Amino acid sequence: MIASVRLYVLCILVVAAVALPSAAFAAKQQQRQIPYFSDPVYEPLYEDAEHPLDMLIELAEDGDARAQFIMGDLYAKGKGGFPKDEEQAQHWFEESARNDYLHSFIRLAAMAERRGDMGEAYQWYSLGESRARRSDSARHLYMEERLAALKEKLQRDEIREAERNARDWRRGGPRITAPRQGGFNQ
Repeated sequence: MIASVRLYVLCILVVAAVALPSAAFAAKQQQRQIPYFSDPVYEPLYEDAEHPLDMLIELAEDGDARAQFIMGDLYAKGKGGFPKDEEQAQHWFEESARNDYLHSFIRLAAMAERRGDMGEAYQWYSLGESRARRSDSARHLYMEERLAALKEKLQRDEIREAERNARDWRRGGPRITAPRQGGFNQ
């Protein structure tokens, strides 16, 4: 009897020793929350000033898929001195996708879903899924799951249209967005 009471008290002490410091740590973490400030949009200090990311811009314009993806990400988030611009983000993600960068298909699909365009999301997931099947099983599985979820939301004719759009895009058909004229500092 005394042994079981001692074991019970010991268990309570162990639980208290573990729980109290973790609760204190969580409270300290809440106090340390860092406020979020967005990046300012780049403004040149003088007329001929180059953008700090000129090398990235040049790589993206020269067709580097990873640089194009990064440009899309910067525009999507309004980071790196670039304004938040969904149209430019779409353009750069699509350019990156044309250069077969797998992550771009996921971002394009996610952007379409956020806009509520499930047919376009289906198009991008199906394009990405066919590429991921060859090289990336985890992303292939993710896109397969998203396609299955979208199939439940879309009508048969919407799915056929999305598949037709995907085939046209794959053949080099029209881009969904065109780059804005006039460079990056607009």
